[in-house]
Amino acid sequence: MATTTLTFGGDEITNLPYGRAHKFHGITSYTLTRLGVGAQGHIYAFGATSISFASVSATAAGAASSSVTIVLTLLTGSGAGTSINHETLFANGTSAVFGTGASAISFVGSAASATSFLDSAYIVDSTGRDQFTIQLSATEGGTTATFTELYKMACFIAGTHIATPEGDRAVEKLAVGDMVSTRNGERRVAWIGHRTYEADMLRAEPWLRPVEIRRGALGPGLPRRDLRVSPEHAMLIDGVLVRAAALVNGRTIFHAPVTGDATFYHVELENEHGILFAEGAAAESFRDEGSRVLFDNAAEYTLWHGTARSPPPPAAPQIDEGYQLEAIRHRLAGGMDEMPAGAIRGHVERLVDGVLEGWIMDAANPLVPVEIEVLVAGKPVGRSIANRYRTDLHRTGIGVGRAGFRFVLPSGCDDLGVVSVVLASDGARLPVAEQVAV
Repeated sequence: MATTTLTFGGDEITNLPYGRAHKFHGITSYTLTRLGVGAQGHIYAFGATSISFASVSATAAGAASSSVTIVLTLLTGSGAGTSINHETLFANGTSAVFGTGASAISFVGSAASATSFLDSAYIVDSTGRDQFTIQLSATEGGTTATFTELYKMACFIAGTHIATPEGDRAVEKLAVGDMVSTRNGERRVAWIGHRTYEADMLRAEPWLRPVEIRRGALGPGLPRRDLRVSPEHAMLIDGVLVRAAALVNGRTIFHAPVTGDATFYHVELENEHGILFAEGAAAESFRDEGSRVLFDNAAEYTLWHGTARSPPPPAAPQIDEGYQLEAIRHRLAGGMDEMPAGAIRGHVERLVDGVLEGWIMDAANPLVPVEIEVLVAGKPVGRSIANRYRTDLHRTGIGVGRAGFRFVLPSGCDDLGVVSVVLASDGARLPVAEQVAV
């Protein structure tokens, strides 16, 4: 029977860490999009076709007539990672007010009819602060999976010094039209986005905290002083872009402690994804792939430039996993002290369109990735290293989230039953998550 995996936002969550990969039928792609600013406040809605804010999606749809229960909830309080900001959720002709104890709206019916429910859902943020958290819970055939969406942005923390032709300037002092220094020469600033995360959100959600790169951590004198960037911000190292979260080693690069609210800034260049110099270290400029809407001043872009443009080509290749990434991390950390091998946690999660995914971690060495070997019908087809950063792993306390793997199988291999993943060190087999297909 064809089955589908439901995902929410950019995360592919499998009710971690219990190892049950939940599958759902017949739900098509949805987007929660900021439609604009109305009399009631900022308005977000599912089913729109503009910039992605968060998504609920499924592929290879199966029986659309199967029954599904969907619960959309606006979360509140420090435990949910945000404060009460007067948001209201609307769906199916009813409403749920953020923080009142009646903050959820439910749907029960066929998976096909669930599309209408999601189409009808929208959120009004009456303060315009746009710092809410939305949770989706879906149940099918007695199996429930829950997904929570917050924000992901690539930014510099306030106070970061950016190189300009006149010398270094704090990023918050830059303005549209200013010139900055890049690896390709002087470039003009097209837009500067900014956003503030409240301290309670950062304390409740460690994966949102800035990544601190200590002075000299990227090489002699680089950065020139301690540098803080968002986890999604990519640094240029050895000719490739690497997200800061993927570089965390617990020594010289780590998630910074929370000392208060954190304001992030990002610098967009005119018609170019460029490489800036932040505290002397090479770092990417802003490239809009749907995240502009998450900034507090997103509307300013339209005032300066009118309608949004297609993103420019990336300044350099980006790597999110693999042996090259691990070689970079190992060099920057000066080697990693390993404890004797501990209990192995993890599982194979899914095989979709020839791509095998899962996670694995040595509990005694959570910062040291595990090497795996993939077999098809008992024959080795390749090796990989499980060092892909995933927010869902980080949020559930699996190391610092760097334990995921993706492996492209030989053409035509789409049967998980003939695929196995083993530890390269001793051949121990990684279990397959229980697949719930109804």
